Amino acid sequence: QGVRYMTAPLNRDLFSNHMYIEHRLNLGVVDRKGVSDATFIDLMLLRDCDALVGTFGSHFSKVAYELSVGLKGFFPPFVSLDDPWTPLRPIASSCSDPQCVRG
Repeated sequence: QGVRYMTAPLNRDLFSNHMYIEHRLNLGVVDRKGVSDATFIDLMLLRDCDALVGTFGSHFSKVAYELSVGLKGFFPPFVSLDDPWTPLRPIASSCSDPQCVRG
């Protein structure tokens, strides 16, 4: 059967820099729409994989894996190159109302 792979025809030059993409977005030196489109496409491709190799120290890999679990209904095989997988937790709310859900 072999290995089947998919790629997206995206220009990755905007990610090739020593500066974090978040900082470059804040400085306005990269196109926000281009970054968000590439990010969404990457997450959807990773979600559909049969197995995932990533870095769970990164929220990006964690989100991709959790989307995959949600889509498939089971935990697909994975390899983390740094941290073990732990579920993402909601950010604690600053809401003072007792009805607020806290993480």
